[in-house]
Amino acid sequence: MTELLLCDGEGGTTVGEPPEVLWVVVRVESGIPVMAEAYADEMSAILREEHWRRSMSADNDETGVFAAEVRRAPPSFAAAQSPAHQVE
Repeated sequence: MTELLLCDGEGGTTVGEPPEVLWVVVRVESGIPVMAEAYADEMSAILREEHWRRSMSADNDETGVFAAEVRRAPPSFAAAQSPAHQVE
């Protein structure tokens, strides 16, 4: 993959190079992960976390923001994932 569909922050999307880091926001309700969203910038992830916290139970639910490094798969992995190499 050389391009990634990215949210432009205004409800639209753009196609661009993948960022070096994705910011992942995870929502946990009563100990069960129920939602995860990834953002290209840390501030958008923090704003989503704050939005979720307003409707969460402070005693039972949790949310957090985590950085995830984006790495390209080696060419051998990408070739193995192509339809021509699928085993049925």
